[in-house]
Amino acid sequence: MNSPVPPVRSSWDRTDGWLCEHAPTSYGNLARPAGPGAVEAAQAELGLRFPADLTDSLLCHDGLLSWDNVLPGPPPQSVAQIVGHWRMCMEIAGDDEDLVAPSESGGEPWWHPRWIPWAQSDGNAQVIDMREGPQQGRLGTACHDDTGPLRGRVALAGRVPRGGGRRTGPRRHGRRLRAVPDLRRGAVVGPGGGRRS
Repeated sequence: MNSPVPPVRSSWDRTDGWLCEHAPTSYGNLARPAGPGAVEAAQAELGLRFPADLTDSLLCHDGLLSWDNVLPGPPPQSVAQIVGHWRMCMEIAGDDEDLVAPSESGGEPWWHPRWIPWAQSDGNAQVIDMREGPQQGRLGTACHDDTGPLRGRVALAGRVPRGGGRRTGPRRHGRRLRAVPDLRRGAVVGPGGGRRS
């Protein structure tokens, strides 16, 4: 039986504590909290409300100070980066029917105005789908050069590592994702010894 997903603030508190102790350099790369006014302004610009988990996460850390791969998956974006990425995709998509309509029956478009690009790496954004309906809140990938899959509803708090950084969250490609940090000189490093911060 799965245990309930803890609140985002609790997950960040646990993650911050672990990073402070084991990877202070990586901890130092987490940005300070976003101001509530900045979050409100971003929501007004996008014309939609952020899910509570995203707002709570931004009020803990407004993204990263520089590129880092300390968390599983693409790095979280700041409020300004969320707005900037959304604007860029809206400008590119414009009125181009090929980019805003699904490429196949039951498929997804290249971009939708009700997607929130909350994390990004190499131009591919992790999005939260805020379209009305039973699938609202599902996570997906908006690839810069193709369409991407959207998955069922997943709480954002489940993306934050628990218990020493081990990841036991949602499955991807039929297997559980795990992030077991390798620490060198106070920072989380990537596979093969590449520094992640």
